[in-house]
Amino acid sequence: MHMDDLRALAPLWLSKTEEVQEDRAHWGTNITGDIYGKGWISEMYGYSFGAAEVGLRHKINDNLMIYPGYIQQEGTEPLLLHYGLPFSVGNWSFSKEAHHEDDIVYDCGRLFPEPPYPRDVRLMELDLNVRHSLFLSIECINTLNQGLLLQHAANGCPKPKWSKCMSFLKSNTFAELTQPRFVTPAILQTMENGVQQQVFDDPAKLHPKIHTVFSTECTPYFDWQTVGLVHSFYLSGQPGILPSCTDEDLKQYKGDDLAPTHYVRSMIRHPLAARSGVNICGTYMHITRK
Repeated sequence: MHMDDLRALAPLWLSKTEEVQEDRAHWGTNITGDIYGKGWISEMYGYSFGAAEVGLRHKINDNLMIYPGYIQQEGTEPLLLHYGLPFSVGNWSFSKEAHHEDDIVYDCGRLFPEPPYPRDVRLMELDLNVRHSLFLSIECINTLNQGLLLQHAANGCPKPKWSKCMSFLKSNTFAELTQPRFVTPAILQTMENGVQQQVFDDPAKLHPKIHTVFSTECTPYFDWQTVGLVHSFYLSGQPGILPSCTDEDLKQYKGDDLAPTHYVRSMIRHPLAARSGVNICGTYMHITRK
């Protein structure tokens, strides 16, 4: 998104999120799709309403992102995994909601419970498309665990004892499962359809500088997600973090070296901040003023 668009959007994004958060009568899963029914995705609706009011146009593509556990369209390869919902492979399952206060980043040698191995997945599912979706699910959690191993080493933790999981994360099998994804013809076709030709009058604008930024808070819940995301971004060359901390949190926060960091004022004291995404909108308002 261009900074000018973000400047126009950010105030409305915040105000619309506040409106959605206050409208508790419409938090129900049957209305919002929020499985928790607690206004968890208020900022997503706030973004959509704000963008519509500003007049920002978006191109929607169903093939670029997938939730682990979902089955991708045949012939497509998702480039992004969004583990916002619980997912399972056989008897194993994972939900990030269960790890809100998890200090796993600073607990040497501890990883998330290991998922089934590829050999097990091949035995439990014969349909190739469904099997591939299961591979994506185990790739998600294994990438998080691989990032944790690297972070533990950076923290000065002793070398972990050998385990089947450790061995797998360093194996050729895992490297093959997690090799870089490329845009498939099916995705490329949907991206090209309806795309307007952009004209640059200024040669200096031919290669605009792009920043990838993600918003966090100074809590263990965001630290382990930062480790996983930064590890994934490292593989694709796109670092960036924007934590929002209260003064009290910042005094005892340990994760300031997890990624290139810029601190912004926290809105966690906002009366509607709890689980509403108000902090997300507020942090982006902050960077538009820089």
